[in-house]
Amino acid sequence: MEDSHSQIHKDSCKNCPSAKGLDEETIEISKYPKELIAKEFLFVCAWRTNKLCKGNCDNMGINQEYLDNIYGK
Repeated sequence: MEDSHSQIHKDSCKNCPSAKGLDEETIEISKYPKELIAKEFLFVCAWRTNKLCKGNCDNMGINQEYLDNIYGK
């Protein structure tokens, strides 16, 4: 997996929509197995495209330590 898909930004962007709470789709996805979410449903930040969206990862209960364990870092 590319670095942009395995590293989470330390802070959410100022106007990150994901950091403002859960929508219906996010709530439904958050019920999936955590590993599936980590591999298929996290996304790169729209404003700082070098890492994963912090707000989305927080909503999904996924932190950097978890990703590091999955990807063997």
